[in-house]
Amino acid sequence: MSEVKKNPSAVLKCSPGEPVTLVPADVFECAMERLDDRELLEIIRSRRHEKPISVNLDDL
Repeated sequence: MSEVKKNPSAVLKCSPGEPVTLVPADVFECAMERLDDRELLEIIRSRRHEKPISVNLDDL
């Protein structure tokens, strides 16, 4: 945020013609976690029909 306060036009120059949004850190972190969860869900769904493999945790 301090970078934006120091030089707001630099932010706009980095994305010419594109929208710019300032998001609080906690909101951004939550959004990233949700995206990670979605990616993991896609992996789970893609593997749900695979045959399971028995594993002994002590062998790992």
